[in-house]
Amino acid sequence: MSKSKSPLSRSEKSLYAVSAAAVSLFIGFALFNSSRNSDPQINFPTPVTRPKPNGYNFYVAAAKATVRFTPEHDPMSDTNMLTIGSPAYKQRYSLARRKAWMKVNGKMLALFQKAKQTPTMSYDMREDFSGNKGKFGILRQLARDNTSIARMYQMEHRPFAAAQTVLDGMQMGNGISKNGTVLNRLVGIAIIAISRSALEDFNVTINQLNASEAKTLATRLETIIANQPKFKDVLEEERWVSLRNFQRIMKQAGWRSFSSDPTMDVTWSQRLAAQIISKQQIVNNINRSFDEAITQCKLPYSQCKTFNLPDDLSKLFSLQPINGIRMNEARSNVGLDLLLLRLALRAYKVENGIYPASLSALAPKYLKTIPTDDYGDYNPYFYRLKNGNFELWSVGADGKNDNGKPLTRQNANPNFQVSDVFQEDGDFVAGKNR
Repeated sequence: MSKSKSPLSRSEKSLYAVSAAAVSLFIGFALFNSSRNSDPQINFPTPVTRPKPNGYNFYVAAAKATVRFTPEHDPMSDTNMLTIGSPAYKQRYSLARRKAWMKVNGKMLALFQKAKQTPTMSYDMREDFSGNKGKFGILRQLARDNTSIARMYQMEHRPFAAAQTVLDGMQMGNGISKNGTVLNRLVGIAIIAISRSALEDFNVTINQLNASEAKTLATRLETIIANQPKFKDVLEEERWVSLRNFQRIMKQAGWRSFSSDPTMDVTWSQRLAAQIISKQQIVNNINRSFDEAITQCKLPYSQCKTFNLPDDLSKLFSLQPINGIRMNEARSNVGLDLLLLRLALRAYKVENGIYPASLSALAPKYLKTIPTDDYGDYNPYFYRLKNGNFELWSVGADGKNDNGKPLTRQNANPNFQVSDVFQEDGDFVAGKNR
């Protein structure tokens, strides 16, 4: 007769329970750790084939080939700019010094012309995430130098050459940001703004154009505007660069601990999320963030809300300047539209002796279509005749029509010609704001 097993004691039961819980926790942690560290599914589209040769490289070569003068020959590039209108100002930035600078920069000018005639596209940041970022600074300087050439033509009373040079700079801005990321686009917008500044003297240069010249320039500017990178495409490229960047980082040993770097702007919740969130969830959050941003970018300006990223590691890989790019794009679009309308109005005035009663009279003879106000949710720009001239404006970033009252600068150095800081009240007025 076999002996029956004696029941487990309370201490033995407790030991078994603790052991079973420990095994379960170990298995659970192993499964969790395996899940959070499994390689995520990322289906990268085929990158756009870059042109060979690429005008981007010629622009960079032109920038590197530029011979500088000390002191500078143009105030836009002079960090120690002299007082506007002073005798020293007129001497340092004289027509003679500008011509001398042009004479020694034949190589730069030839490379710039070659770039202008060559298909241009940004480099592929997916494969070269940071190697070319440093070139953006010299490309902005190249835009300033190109604008100084336009100013030289203005001093020589060659308005058509000056305006064509301005459009050359705008073409450059479009080209180097084509098929690029948010950073590429912001640099392109900055280059367009630098270029446009030479024609912001309200109608002084434009009013020297004949009708044929004004129409030729308007046609070219319409093409430049039509060829601008689309916000949606910029965000899609930023998505793939962000995911490629994450893909690189997550292959590094101890990559989760980088969020503890005291030099990084990382919240405590991001630090916690860095230890527990799976790689796939980070990818999903990045994709969801970009999907939301792309949906937002299709909305009118007033409905484009502040963009919020999930408070986890995905914030560190994507869309850092997303709120700024929509604002900068709207401002650039409005500035280009107002310049386009001014060129068409000039052509109309020369041919008809007066300005039109409304902007609608400009199409289709002078413009293919009449542009609409990005700040004003694509409503028409405001236009009126006054004392034989015209006033033309956008409602500005606040979306309110202030009857043509221009935005005013706050705390701005009157000598600094590149960047203006505006208060929010007021309208974006042609020839007064940029």
